Amino acid sequence: MPSSKQVIVPDKPNEIIGNGNAVLSRKEKEYLQRRQTILDAALKLFSAQGYSGASMQEIAQASEFSIGTLYNFFETKEYLYLTIIEEKFRRAKETIEAALIGEQDCVEKIRKAVGALLSFMEENRDFFKIFLGIRSFPEVDVHGGVQQKVIEHYQEHVRFFKGLIEEGKQAGLFREFSSLELALSLIGNCNATIHDWLIGPGDNSLMARHERILDMFFHGALKHPSEEKQKRG
Repeated sequence: MPSSKQVIVPDKPNEIIGNGNAVLSRKEKEYLQRRQTILDAALKLFSAQGYSGASMQEIAQASEFSIGTLYNFFETKEYLYLTIIEEKFRRAKETIEAALIGEQDCVEKIRKAVGALLSFMEENRDFFKIFLGIRSFPEVDVHGGVQQKVIEHYQEHVRFFKGLIEEGKQAGLFREFSSLELALSLIGNCNATIHDWLIGPGDNSLMARHERILDMFFHGALKHPSEEKQKRG
């Protein structure tokens, strides 16, 4: 049982957490495994009970560590909550960037980026359930700066899609809207679709909506005149 063992914290834990290419010692691997066990247990509790409803004692019990061991890894519940958000956003960014490797076509980049985003969210439903509830917990914002971090990640997200759209504008693919307006339109559609999926029964596929999002973004809501002529003819 994990709580019966001594947890040895590496000299520079932040460096091994942020370096995916590092060769880790047995002590460092053990540290990361136990840290991840805590994060996984906390994510499930926050998703099921909300931030205020989940206590550090419950998180310790769910991860099978003593409360003292839990505080060795995370000094406060706010810091634990913020860590989950930071790491999930980082992994989402890495997932999207990996999907674009080797792709040169702007339209395909946007298609793959949206697909990677939806796929990541589908695989991390519990996280995005707690993400939706962030604004319900103002005490977290005061102590942990969660809201500010969310804003920063959102702005980075907008800049990323804005950059893809700027490539398309330079190639003459898009109408004369600003790149920011188009990025916000695409992200807004994605966010609304994700929100609708999250509050649904949970047995439907988010990826099934991928092409609909792209169709609305690339072609708009109005029927093309040629389609109407074909139907009437």
